[in-house]
Amino acid sequence: PAIIIALAMFFASNVSSNAQEEPCACPTTTGWQEVTFPVTFKSGEIDCRVDITYCYSCGDQSLHREIYFCKADLYDYSTNPEDPNYCEWPDTLDIGNRHFWDIIYMHILNDMYYKCEFVIPFCHDESPPAIFKRFTEIKKTPCMKAVFNPLTGSTEIRPCETEALCVIEYEVCIGLEDAIFTKLGSYEIGNSGCPRKVVGVPGIGQNPQVNYAPGTCFNPCY
Repeated sequence: PAIIIALAMFFASNVSSNAQEEPCACPTTTGWQEVTFPVTFKSGEIDCRVDITYCYSCGDQSLHREIYFCKADLYDYSTNPEDPNYCEWPDTLDIGNRHFWDIIYMHILNDMYYKCEFVIPFCHDESPPAIFKRFTEIKKTPCMKAVFNPLTGSTEIRPCETEALCVIEYEVCIGLEDAIFTKLGSYEIGNSGCPRKVVGVPGIGQNPQVNYAPGTCFNPCY
């Protein structure tokens, strides 16, 4: 019994330590804040929940804003399949494609804008001179990985270790009601070496036909 108890404590401590949150790689200068907020994402006709964490700094009324993406967690609304709000993330969900990440980026941009408004020009047909344009950058590691956390029952999208950096640039102007962000492009600083494509979410559904290894790094720098 003593050996069994010792083994149980060993495995429990390992699961607990593996589930510990890594701190966001936010800038250490004064004024940066870390925020986590939930958004809905369609899984077929069902709304699922994604918790997104990023860092931002309001700073002065400069032409540029910087945002650092930290992580995303894919949650079911309920663990009971009979619950009408139950969401089961499909194995076919491609968390490496441009559509998935553009949705995440746009939610971050809008959330940051309402937390940290800054002076930007109104949108119109003719672009204003470059000196009056306002830009926003989202920075993150180019390489991400998905790991299933049995303690929270969620699939965690986390950065892989690399010195490379992904930068996504947006131009922003004010429309009739809200800010409008136009994606200008993206580029990578350094060389991540990660593949661009990945299909499937590990740990949910356990579909053996999915060509995806949990913890594999992929590159969604679109």
